[in-house]
Amino acid sequence: MRQQYSKDFKQNAVVYVQTHPELSVAQCARNLGINENTLHNWLRKFRKGEEFRG
Repeated sequence: MRQQYSKDFKQNAVVYVQTHPELSVAQCARNLGINENTLHNWLRKFRKGEEFRG
């Protein structure tokens, strides 16, 4: 079964990436314990202004 993340977790993950420019997205994902592609998807949605489901 797929892991489900809350809207707050997703928003906090995006903020984490933005506040740690010295880290790659892959490093941020590892630090957060999530898949790199998942984090890339959340960043893409954030940049497009789409709402997170949670």
